[in-house]
Amino acid sequence: MSKRALAAATCVLTGAGLATSGCGGAPGPQPRVQVLTSESVDRYRRGSPEREVIEWWRDVQYGNADGVAERYDLSAQASVDEIQGQLTATRQTFESIPRVDAVTDEGNVSTVYLIAFPFRRPNDTNAYSLRLRRQGRQWKLTDNSLLERLQAERTGSAAKPPEEGASSDAVEERKRRSARERAQARAQREGAQQAPETATPGQ
Repeated sequence: MSKRALAAATCVLTGAGLATSGCGGAPGPQPRVQVLTSESVDRYRRGSPEREVIEWWRDVQYGNADGVAERYDLSAQASVDEIQGQLTATRQTFESIPRVDAVTDEGNVSTVYLIAFPFRRPNDTNAYSLRLRRQGRQWKLTDNSLLERLQAERTGSAAKPPEEGASSDAVEERKRRSARERAQARAQREGAQQAPETATPGQ
């Protein structure tokens, strides 16, 4: 194939929607990024409530159930398995780059207000609020209610109400179980990162 024919074929592919350059020197169309990148996250100050919420949103987008779970405080009754199911059900809802509209500061409690424009419905506007509590130098989300509500909306099922007559001991046990699951997942990841390479026999 001649160089002229090859260039013409490249232009045809570009017209079919493939992002490339070489037709008159103009770059082809670039895909619209709908996930948070490191650059997007770094716009927010480390250690701030809004930074914690933006990192939570990124974990949701990437399907990182362990990361999502670690961003909740111990009062949040959400296991990693429950969160994984919620991420699968609500994935399309988080196909957008959120913008922090406002942050309220009430000492050790803060509320972050977000605005997001869904990729699949660009004319719509979604508004969310997430509440956080300070734990030492970190901010943690107080509950998992947003994912629970969005999952219910996507699946058409009602959110699971609190068990009537449930004892405080049962509630506390569920909290402890969720905390153990998050701690175990974190320990497994840290162990995998620190494990030394195994020497090959005979070397």
